Amino acid sequence: MKTHNFQVNLEGVISLLSGHLYSSPNVFVRELVQNAVDAITARQKKEPGFKGVIRVQAMNADVPTLVFEDNGIGLTLDEVHEFLSSIGASSKRENGRGTDDFIGQFGIGLLSAFMVTDEIVMITRSAKGGPAVEWRGSSDGTYSIRLPEADYEPGTKVFIRAKSGSEELCLPLNVLKLLKHYCDLLPQPVLFSEDSGTESVVNRMDAPFLDKASFTPENQEEIAGYGREIVNGEVMASIPLSTRNGKTTGVAYVLGSSVSLARQTEHRVYMKRMLLSDENREILPQWAFFVKAVINTSELRPTASRETLYQDNELPRVRKQLGMCIRDYLVELNQTDPDLLEKIIRTHRVSVKKLALHDSEFFRIVIRYLRFPSTVGEVTIPQYREYSQEIRHIFDEEMFNKVKNIAQSHGIPVIHSRYDDDRELLNKLGEIYEGIAVTEVNPGDIMQHLEELSPEEYARIEPLLQLAAEEMEAFRTRPAVRKFQPSEIPALHYPDEAMVLERRTEHLKSQFSPFWNRLMKGVSGNRGQAVLYLNYDNALVRQMMETGDRELLRHFIRLVYIQALLIGNYQLGSRELTLLTEGLSDLLSSGLGQSQTNKPADGQ
Repeated sequence: MKTHNFQVNLEGVISLLSGHLYSSPNVFVRELVQNAVDAITARQKKEPGFKGVIRVQAMNADVPTLVFEDNGIGLTLDEVHEFLSSIGASSKRENGRGTDDFIGQFGIGLLSAFMVTDEIVMITRSAKGGPAVEWRGSSDGTYSIRLPEADYEPGTKVFIRAKSGSEELCLPLNVLKLLKHYCDLLPQPVLFSEDSGTESVVNRMDAPFLDKASFTPENQEEIAGYGREIVNGEVMASIPLSTRNGKTTGVAYVLGSSVSLARQTEHRVYMKRMLLSDENREILPQWAFFVKAVINTSELRPTASRETLYQDNELPRVRKQLGMCIRDYLVELNQTDPDLLEKIIRTHRVSVKKLALHDSEFFRIVIRYLRFPSTVGEVTIPQYREYSQEIRHIFDEEMFNKVKNIAQSHGIPVIHSRYDDDRELLNKLGEIYEGIAVTEVNPGDIMQHLEELSPEEYARIEPLLQLAAEEMEAFRTRPAVRKFQPSEIPALHYPDEAMVLERRTEHLKSQFSPFWNRLMKGVSGNRGQAVLYLNYDNALVRQMMETGDRELLRHFIRLVYIQALLIGNYQLGSRELTLLTEGLSDLLSSGLGQSQTNKPADGQ
């Protein structure tokens, strides 16, 4: 069977690289430096202790020209034919070298230069011996090879002249900026010069924050200073990161101010100390949004563009282990620096609470520091227990607001558990500590803790309660009596959850068309119940207890019921509005009648 080679349209490949694989043509700088780094790494394997160096020269002539030079392993004539005549071939892969040694694995780095030039000229000489080789490739898919007469040291030089429309990308200022961006942490010096001017080292090379053993007091200020630089602000702490095998290391900087839960923190990830991305959101757990990390890895795989991480089974493993480093650091702070731990928790409580929900040991450490909104102010659990050993909380905001004033007046602590996973945290508190009772309560539970009446007091108000029970039956409300402050309030109305849902549904129905009302029919489910708490300390209630006029008492009960609904900000239904109108009319008629009865007769 006859075989045929694929015909590759190089122009189409270049379009694919610039339009789909790479996010920007700027990456050509990274790709060419990456090839230089790999060439130096290969020579160091052959010559242990060899010192590599990378040089980039920007010549600002009529047409901007760049030269990328390294003193790495170089290529022989046979290797030039083999690797530069086949798109996708890679000397790193073909020679069977392991992925831990080299950054690039895809054999397309040199082609990235075609995004900014129409011709690439490469002069290379192998450290293994042989003559220098000049390879000249064109964007039309052709290339030529010759052996130059001049003598060259082992290594590689790549020459690029900017094509029309790409001049700005090849200007010295832009190239220098890109070198600093991508190459800052490379261990080899990257030297930059303009024209034939003085060379300067553009990368810092030394990066103590990439090695846990380097987190010494002597390096703390340098590590913190780098953190302030990348977060563009203050940092509260620097946390060393490392997987168990040590192939992924770095530092997590605790941000100096709180961040929104909706905001995903972007981390800076290096692949063998070459910048992969400064917008990575996957290297740390989602709960760790209160830190910004700088991470270097040699065990994770990059995608072909080398701008993101490959989604394989290794990434979740690394993410989990780095998350444990952050968690263990916070646990250790409980012993070494509890003040700093409290400051971190106070600033980033949302994130800390999320971690505590999923880690019982961490929960035990931080629960004493976490603060919860309550009727006695924002309190920690130890502070709350100074008021009550039983921890009461209400999740529903409307219900909490209805009991807040009463609970405050009578010193009853109640936590509002609606925010920041508080409900789940409080329930977990009751599960972990057997001696702590945690109860999710409703307004009726709070009213039960108010002062009850003596038998004599109850006997005096019982007739009023009996009449109230008759009047309120139609509204599925039963009367009760308590003493509570403020005494100016004659009564409070507290529905159960079913009635709350029913009222909300009815309110929604009033805003929709008949069609939607039919769809919503039956949404409220079971019919709810409510309690009308009469205030024994209220002067008007006490006055009504003394009257024997049952008709007047009925008017009073109806109007007190309506007033209680209004105090509770409940939406009045048609029946309540009718009751309000009738009650006012009856009282007005009664008052007018009494006025006519008391009016003096003519002539008197």
